[in-house]
Amino acid sequence: MPVTAQIPRPKAYFYFYSPLQTIFSSPTVSDTTEVNTLLTTRTTAKTYTLNIPAGANTIRVIIYGRVNGATGYFILNIDGVDVATATTSAMTETIIIDYVGSISPGSHTIRIDYYISQTGFTVILSKVYIATGIGLTSTTLSDLITFSVTYQLVRSGDIRYSPGVRVFVYGNRKTTANAMLQVGSSTIVGRNQLGAGNDNNTAEAFLAIVTGSVALQEGGEFTASVTLRGNVGASGDVIIITRIQARAQLRREHYGVGEVRIYERGVAEYFAHAIFVSVPGGTSNTAHVMSYRDIRDALIDWIVISSLGSNVILHNYKVAVVAPVYLTASFSEDPLGESFLRWVQLVVWG
Repeated sequence: MPVTAQIPRPKAYFYFYSPLQTIFSSPTVSDTTEVNTLLTTRTTAKTYTLNIPAGANTIRVIIYGRVNGATGYFILNIDGVDVATATTSAMTETIIIDYVGSISPGSHTIRIDYYISQTGFTVILSKVYIATGIGLTSTTLSDLITFSVTYQLVRSGDIRYSPGVRVFVYGNRKTTANAMLQVGSSTIVGRNQLGAGNDNNTAEAFLAIVTGSVALQEGGEFTASVTLRGNVGASGDVIIITRIQARAQLRREHYGVGEVRIYERGVAEYFAHAIFVSVPGGTSNTAHVMSYRDIRDALIDWIVISSLGSNVILHNYKVAVVAPVYLTASFSEDPLGESFLRWVQLVVWG
């Protein structure tokens, strides 16, 4: 007698992919190589040629130096124009010039000249930090940049998620009060150092992880449009945004919610890639995690289902779904935001 075999069929499936994309990057300089001169006539100490991208409008140049006697003179020149001059008689390293000004997209030459006032003494230029990028100076919330992120999303069956975007912002602060960055109208900020501060010993610092809600389409490859907004907390404060990375994401608004939520009964087969982005004040790794729920969708327990690391791929994890099951990456919830699921492949067999 012929025997009919039951061929497993997918009851539900889900696919998501969104890489971390650099959508803005403006040049910075961190030069800690000392130079010096005995000359009493103006001479060039350092020259930098920077190609400023579209959207950038602000530059900050921080010059450190000292002398071993007499008086040292320093001149900052941009595109052949002297924009700042200063003198020092300090014999220990100090900030000589801290210049903030406007700059336009295109190629620019930044030159630093110096000389000593008396023969027999030396003037030393010890460090130069330059930050260029999008200047934030308004005390009222304003649009800074609008950009698009690409992603792929396909779903069938009762698998749920919250759509969103995550933005990693780097820059340079010279502020006396708290600043704010947000995506659209969302004010959720994860790890951040948007408080008052002066990044005068680095060209680029981590500023914030910003999360917001955006509408994601399903059924193929798409782009999502995102607007980053912000304001400083006091008149005269300035933040220069030097670099922005962003991605569409499966949001995890708070601890109790998972990024991928399975309500379709059957056997779920799960593959996913979790990535951790190290930031100041953050943790050190991520892992794939599953939460068991009861029939009322209340949390029973969280279970780590992979190894720990900064880049963890989980293959062929199977679990029976009789009550809702949530799958996620640890430390991915919006108030933290250091990790995320780069891609997810999921099939529920029944």
